[in-house]
Amino acid sequence: MSENKDLILSKMNDILSEIGLFEVLSIDRINHNPHRFMIGPKHVSHASDKHGGMLGEETLKAVPCSHPGCRFSYEEHVSDNIAFLQLKRHGKKDEAEKEIKKLVDTMKENKIDGVVMVETDEQYRIT
Repeated sequence: MSENKDLILSKMNDILSEIGLFEVLSIDRINHNPHRFMIGPKHVSHASDKHGGMLGEETLKAVPCSHPGCRFSYEEHVSDNIAFLQLKRHGKKDEAEKEIKKLVDTMKENKIDGVVMVETDEQYRIT
């Protein structure tokens, strides 16, 4: 993501605040394939020796995944970046569509692949 996750979350919630139908709870990575890229001692050593202790993308690309038996590069470890939304009240389908469409540009700018709806205790619904 291009901006700090908290700033993106705040920006998305500001966009949705006008009518108060949704709240963005979090932005997280899911569907890791083949698995999360694992950082190990070789990454720490490489970062210390070559980058003043800063463990950045250069180290991740230079040192293989630490998962036992993994032969995939850093770039081959993929996942989906998802915004988790929750309803704050009952709503209508057309209202919900308009609200979610307001997020499209921000999602594209920050490489957010989609949304997941999180159930509430109140069991709010779109009808």
